[in-house]
Amino acid sequence: MRLRHHLNLYSDHRKQWGSRRALFWAVMTLLQRLGISINYVFVGADRDDLKRSRPAPPVPSGYETRLATPQDFVGLDEQDYRFDPSMIDRAFANNDSVAITLFQGKLVAYRCRTTVEAPVTEQLKLRVPDGFEYAYMAWVHADHRRRNLDAKAVWVLNQHSPKSLSDRSIWYIAVHNYPSLLHRYEPPGQRRLRMGLVGWYTVFSKQVPFASRRAKWLGFEFEREHSRPRQYTY
Repeated sequence: MRLRHHLNLYSDHRKQWGSRRALFWAVMTLLQRLGISINYVFVGADRDDLKRSRPAPPVPSGYETRLATPQDFVGLDEQDYRFDPSMIDRAFANNDSVAITLFQGKLVAYRCRTTVEAPVTEQLKLRVPDGFEYAYMAWVHADHRRRNLDAKAVWVLNQHSPKSLSDRSIWYIAVHNYPSLLHRYEPPGQRRLRMGLVGWYTVFSKQVPFASRRAKWLGFEFEREHSRPRQYTY
């Protein structure tokens, strides 16, 4: 049954992306299962004045999006809301920006942004280069998706960002994540550039990070965690 499932996935990907990309996806998926992760690094240049002047994305009535405080996460079930309390504590300890969306007083979405560091796995973290910001731990409740909630959270973070005009966004995407890689949309005034590779390979359950020369030049690398918090999946 599992083999049939993977064959059906390969067939679907081949129809959508072509034979070469489907084969590459299959190979990289296998490597990922073996503990090898390879990702492209991207940077986005976005003028701060344009970022702040853009109108808020439309969302249905009844939603409130604002900056969060630690109290907003007190008493929430971590399984229902897919967050690790230690990650939330870490975010606020680092003075990261956290935006939440409420519907009828109930939390339905959140997004975090940092200029310091962020967890990658239970063994690895990334350190954000100076002058860059990195978004992480984004979540939208399944019943409230496709309503522009994450876009509204980004807009709220932009309005309250104390950044200068030189700040840039940075992120990474798996080399076989075609839905994200082939997404061509760029907001007005923004340019996105690919800047090398980062990832890790696993040796006897130990994740060993690596980075290409271009990523190292940028200052974007994964590092070993001194402690081992629980892994967050998003």
